Amino acid sequence: MGVLRVGQALQEGWEAFRRAPVPFVAFSLLVALLQLPINVLQDSVTVARSQGAAPSSLLVSLLLSLLAMVVNLWGITGLVRGSWVALEGGRPRLATFLHWDGAALWRLLLATLLLALLLALLFLPLGPVLQPILTALEESVASGLPATLPVTPLGALALAVGSGLGLYLAVNQSFLGQIALLEGPGPWHTLRRGQAVVDPQWLQVLLLHLLQALLILIGVLACLVGVFVALPVVTCLSTAAWRQLAGTADRTGFARVPG
Repeated sequence: MGVLRVGQALQEGWEAFRRAPVPFVAFSLLVALLQLPINVLQDSVTVARSQGAAPSSLLVSLLLSLLAMVVNLWGITGLVRGSWVALEGGRPRLATFLHWDGAALWRLLLATLLLALLLALLFLPLGPVLQPILTALEESVASGLPATLPVTPLGALALAVGSGLGLYLAVNQSFLGQIALLEGPGPWHTLRRGQAVVDPQWLQVLLLHLLQALLILIGVLACLVGVFVALPVVTCLSTAAWRQLAGTADRTGFARVPG
């Protein structure tokens, strides 16, 4: 197992992005454009359901959510593949990002769903305690007035535990996409692999997360257009970091695009 050097990962990630900036940005923009009509339809269905629409609207809402997830995961697979090819010294083309790999998408979907299930199970006992606090925050956002949080000692403890667990798991599973796509050990072993690799260098990976968040924030502040640059750069940075930690083997053949 290698050692994570955040500065080196940043340099390698940026150099990888510079090998093919136009395809990287074009693909990020395409994924966003595909998500846009889905989000609009989801908002329309939500409004219809709040006004007492037919039960079939629930099925439509679920199908739209599934479609949005598939588009999002396809976007992740494209960016990880492009970043891997660029880090190997190649120049990914748009076709590299667009390539459909159903098996890889399925591996990523199963790992993502398993992580979501584990998070739900972990936070389920904290729900009754945290719910009043979350409700007060939602009402504050809706009204624009300062929130008066009903925080009891038990609620404060639950909030601290929930925040700690959330942060630990967010860092712990930083490389879920790279593991599922490039190693493919199955959903449970994907999560265990992430834990085994990240735990010994958890603070360094946390620093990597903070740097990625800063890059995304800069992209948002740049009139949102910068997000389409920041997302590929962050993916290249994350993939470069994973290569430092786990090596450069593509065990599934994920990055090999026919033609």
